[in-house]
Amino acid sequence: MGRLITVLSLLLLLTLWSQSDVHNYVQDSTAIAYFPANDFVWESVSPNDLGWDASALARAVTFAAEHRSTALVVLYNGRIVVEKYWQLENPRTFTRLRDGPAEGRRNAEGHPVEDVGSVQKGILGILVGLAQNRSLVDLDAPVSQYLGRGWTQATLAQERRITVRHLMSMSSGLSRAFLYEAEANARWYYNTQVYSRLFDVLTAISGQDPHEYTQAWLSEPLGLRDTNWALRDGGPNPYGLTTSARDLARMGLLMLNQGLWEGQRLMNEEFVQLAFNSSQLRNPAYGLLWWVNGKNRWDDWTNRGLRSGAFIPTGPDDLIAARGIGDRKIYVVPSLGVVVSRLGGFARYEDDGEPDRQFFDHEFWRLFRQALP
Repeated sequence: MGRLITVLSLLLLLTLWSQSDVHNYVQDSTAIAYFPANDFVWESVSPNDLGWDASALARAVTFAAEHRSTALVVLYNGRIVVEKYWQLENPRTFTRLRDGPAEGRRNAEGHPVEDVGSVQKGILGILVGLAQNRSLVDLDAPVSQYLGRGWTQATLAQERRITVRHLMSMSSGLSRAFLYEAEANARWYYNTQVYSRLFDVLTAISGQDPHEYTQAWLSEPLGLRDTNWALRDGGPNPYGLTTSARDLARMGLLMLNQGLWEGQRLMNEEFVQLAFNSSQLRNPAYGLLWWVNGKNRWDDWTNRGLRSGAFIPTGPDDLIAARGIGDRKIYVVPSLGVVVSRLGGFARYEDDGEPDRQFFDHEFWRLFRQALP
């Protein structure tokens, strides 16, 4: 009998050790950065294996579902933790594409492909970083070095002081009509019209149109399948970036990994750090075309002036975001190893019909952080 008890005890210990070893292996393996080879082979991991609170995570996903989301993807170190899609009745597209259906497009799996509005600024920021890593562009070179003289309504002396970095940090000093209003870097002013000249800079240095250089520098290395530039009918920017939640998540994963993709350096690490930090003092919450959390003051695209605190007070301090009309988002949080992408419409509107542009940011992150260990 004694020998039987000893054998049973050893078997129990081996079972417990085996279960613990498997759990540790799951945790250790998910701590290693993973890069999906393609859209059809993409590893996933359950919140339970990560030690996340699955019920709290479900509440965050339900919030997204109930507030006009069409897609939500959450990655942990590149692996899919959440991937959800919803259909909206009478969805608003917010922008009109010249050759696109009014109701938007869907990819081969039936998932939404949307014009993501100003999320494109973060993506164009990545493209400038890709060009810089190829030694094609200098952030501190005058824009006129690439576009020639007369691209503004300023004097030639004023124009020569506006650099590529000033376009990326929204500190050119120009009005939306390209008139001189302030010295470069003397004020922060969200200016889509002036920012858009970055498309021309990239075309000048590459000899390619936006679709061609995006395909060669970004889509092919990352395996983007649904990402294209489309022409818009009107608006301050002639181009709309149409893409899917999965493609946005891949682009966020490139930022999370400081410009590395499967061991290949696509962006200079110092450049990525510029996007993660304040690009100027006038609006600390703005990096190089990415929004930066955790600062003590912020302004937004309405140019209403500085407000105190972080722009997402419920979010981690090291969060950065690409943010577009309709609450389209990429969130990147290095301290958590997390990337989140979201498509859809504005989560909430005010009584006067204006969208509440902070509601989704604040509430989603309040709920999502409750799921984390």
